[in-house]
Amino acid sequence: GEGAKPTMVDMKALEKVASPPTPKGQRASKGVKVVPLHDGPSESVADVQAKLNMLTAHNEELSGRQATVPELDKLLAKIGELGCPPMRQFSLTNRTSVIKERIKDLEALGTESEQRLREEYAHQQKMDEMRLLFAKKAGAL
Repeated sequence: GEGAKPTMVDMKALEKVASPPTPKGQRASKGVKVVPLHDGPSESVADVQAKLNMLTAHNEELSGRQATVPELDKLLAKIGELGCPPMRQFSLTNRTSVIKERIKDLEALGTESEQRLREEYAHQQKMDEMRLLFAKKAGAL
């Protein structure tokens, strides 16, 4: 058998910015995927909590990537000092700019997703309380 496949994201905006270009010869890391907010009527507090946990993991990975950006800037400066051809320098500078922009986009998306997940979590908790109250009342009849 294949085993259970984890539920993963399909947020188009995230996919566009999720993996920055990598140097030739290296494989791109797929990174952590963010789960969609609504999978349908079976959403529960546990489902939303799992999504919040995945978002936290994603944010931790993003922080790790952000920490490497100053190193990219240092490498670009060093490449210029070593006499790299101007067109190659321009290409590398553009690539670094794209990475920085993607990181900013991911930060904004993560903040928005976290807010929506927290709202959904509160909603699901309220729904659970209502179900429990209903069950107690139905049992009392």
